[in-house]
Amino acid sequence: MNILDEVLTIAEASEMYGKDTSTLRRNFDRGASFKHGVDVRKAGRVWLVTKAAMEREYGNN
Repeated sequence: MNILDEVLTIAEASEMYGKDTSTLRRNFDRGASFKHGVDVRKAGRVWLVTKAAMEREYGNN
């Protein structure tokens, strides 16, 4: 398995899990459920999140 398959952009996560990008961005910014540097990371203007973190917080897609 390719490790990049385990990382989603905020747009991909939004589509896969049926959450608005603004909701995800707010949750990522707050860092309460998503740990920066572990679950999420901002690369330039793009948020990246692991599939494992999304599944943990929102269940399987």
